[in-house]
Amino acid sequence: VSELQVVQRFQELLAQTKYKEAAELAAESPQGLLRTPETVAKFQVLSFHAAYEALNAYLFPCCCSVATIVFLLNEPAILHTELRDL
Repeated sequence: VSELQVVQRFQELLAQTKYKEAAELAAESPQGLLRTPETVAKFQVLSFHAAYEALNAYLFPCCCSVATIVFLLNEPAILHTELRDL
């Protein structure tokens, strides 16, 4: 599977609102192709529930890069306010 195919599949899943599947694909992407702050940002525009589910699937099954973790800590909109209310 080429990098282009992985990116296209990710975009298809997002367009089909299959956020959990998109997050799993991103987490398992070869050479961390989709494990980037840009990918996390795509999930941040979703409703809270969809974003939480997707980020949960994205973050916990994989070894996240330090850059991704730093990005999330600097963008607390999802990880701070809404999680407090769960």
